[in-house]
Order: sequence, then structure tokens, then C-alpha cells
Amino acid sequence: MVKKKRQNKLLISRKRKDNVILKIWEWVSSYLFAKNVSFKKIACSYCSLKNAVWINTIVEDYACDECIPRGCSCVMYPKDGNENNLSISNWDYKKDDEGNELPCEDWRKLTKKDLIK
Repeated sequence: MVKKKRQNKLLISRKRKDNVILKIWEWVSSYLFAKNVSFKKIACSYCSLKNAVWINTIVEDYACDECIPRGCSCVMYPKDGNENNLSISNWDYKKDDEGNELPCEDWRKLTKKDLIK
């Protein structure tokens, strides 16, 4: 009889422990996987009409895809691979997958971490 009571206590304590672990996992997963997390919407600093997609890392400035300043000299590369060739026709801007010129290196895409309230 004593052995059965002890086994029951162990079962109950295991269930409690499992519940605690489950609760901790739910909390961690909701944070990690952004469930039940609200995100703030940041308006573009230039047009104020669209949500920002880019953030300037030097000055806290936000821009949408249409307003982001593109065509900075820091994202240029030599077409022939020779950096000593200073001919204007030899240099071109780096482009993204959609064919748009990349913005200055001071800008980066906003992440979910940036938008968590």
C-alpha cells in the first residue's frame, strides 16, 4: 500500500513538472516564433504613407522601398574587376534580386526584432 501511494505521488509530481515545462516552452516559443507578439508599424520618414522597410543605422531614419535613397558610391563595383580603372563606364551599382540598386551601406532592412513593441 505504501508503495502505491509513493508511486501516485511520483506521478503527480511528474505531471506538475511536465506542466511547468510545458508552460515555459509555450512562453519561450511565443517569444521565439512571434506568436501573440504585437509588432509596431513604423511610417516612412520621407512620405509617411507607407510602412518603413529600411532603417538608417547612423541616424534613426526610416524609409519604405520607394523612398529609400539609392545609388550611393559605397555600393559601386568595377565591372572588369580592376579598381584602378577610374573610367565612369567601368563602374556600376550593386543590384538586388529585383534589379534595384542597393541603398547606402548605412541602411539595413528592418527585422521582426526591431518591430516588437
